[in-house]
Amino acid sequence: MKLQNLSYTYSEELTLKRVTYGRGYNGKWAVVRYVQKSVYPWILRGFPPPVEKVVPIKGFGTFKCRARAGSNILTNVCTGKNIYLDVYNNRVGHRASGRWTGHIKGNMMVFRFDPNNRLSPELRGRIGKGGKINYTLKIVPWNKTGRDLFNTERPGKLELRFRAEVNPPDYADAVVWHVPPIGDSKITVEPANRRGRNIKIIYTGLPSRNSAFGLKKIKAVLDIENCHAEDTSKIKIFYHRDVKNNPEGKYPNWFYYWKQTPCANPYGQNPTIEYGGSQFSYCNKRGVLALFSPGYAYKTIHVCDLTKTGPKMRDRFPLISHKEDGTGADFDGWRITHYIDTFAVVVLHEFKHWQMYHAWKRGKSNAQLASEDRDRDGIPDRVEPGLGFNPLETQTYYALGELKGIGYDEEWLAYEEMRKHRVGSCNRYDWSYPGSQWH
Repeated sequence: MKLQNLSYTYSEELTLKRVTYGRGYNGKWAVVRYVQKSVYPWILRGFPPPVEKVVPIKGFGTFKCRARAGSNILTNVCTGKNIYLDVYNNRVGHRASGRWTGHIKGNMMVFRFDPNNRLSPELRGRIGKGGKINYTLKIVPWNKTGRDLFNTERPGKLELRFRAEVNPPDYADAVVWHVPPIGDSKITVEPANRRGRNIKIIYTGLPSRNSAFGLKKIKAVLDIENCHAEDTSKIKIFYHRDVKNNPEGKYPNWFYYWKQTPCANPYGQNPTIEYGGSQFSYCNKRGVLALFSPGYAYKTIHVCDLTKTGPKMRDRFPLISHKEDGTGADFDGWRITHYIDTFAVVVLHEFKHWQMYHAWKRGKSNAQLASEDRDRDGIPDRVEPGLGFNPLETQTYYALGELKGIGYDEEWLAYEEMRKHRVGSCNRYDWSYPGSQWH
């Protein structure tokens, strides 16, 4: 008797094509062809006609299959136009359900449809690289000025639109947009998946921090097989200066945001600053831009409505100095400031009054102050000679000239302090419209 070794073999073959693109191999891979082959050790008799049917694959979709037999081979060929594998961070499977049944290492993909079935073979193969694709990507913003601003609504809204010019245009749907936050403003993006040729970004609610405004970068990225392209569009974000749609909503936007900047912290100090308002009669006077009132919240500097000087918030003050040995003073003309610079110099002016009050006057009665300051210039008589002032003169220098309106020596020192501000040094914090950086 002769014994013959009879064997049965079963194999599977899977062909995939990448249809969406991310970094590396990330994306969706369509099943182009799935073949199951059984080889028997005997000739199959009475071949049935080819059978076509739809076969569901749990977690992945459905196959359209056609089975046929011939000789000793049974073949089932399936196509999967509606079945896909997800690849994410070198894992292969179904991302929505978290079912990962394969992996990629290097350029080798290993996958099993059902790892719990010991008869399900492990499919493995190298990922082939297609020919290099030549394409270009360019962002076209709807606002070509390079700046935009939140509107005057409550809450304020900012709408940005961008379009990706892709050549060839067939790849436009694969563009992925990277959208920057603007502080704690709410972001709405259309389309929600941030993919495609066009994108609309809506920010709702002005951010709570001044630092959230300014330069933003919107990026478009395109990864097609072995090629990568990206483009970045830069835009500066501003707010309407004189409306009150900031998160607090109590005072104008300029005051709410400028108060957060170093321009409100003279020499690194953090005095309390409030918006002047109508409760201060001096704020109702055109020439008064700020005040320090010991009789009301003595720790507080009050800034008036700076727009009363005009649309540019213009201020003009003398450039003065004096010699501490009492030998004279200089007047070097006038300096003009605008916008946030005006805010900075009036805060600096009042901060000097704040310092002098706490150094010489706080806690003293009016009678004590009168006895210590007989010329009523705001500086105690005992202190004046050391500072270069005459204790017998209310305004020691230029009292009869162009600067007689200064009035008294304490005010002279406050004007001297304004000179120390470097014009333009606060501009980078000013994201108001109109303002220092809106050009």
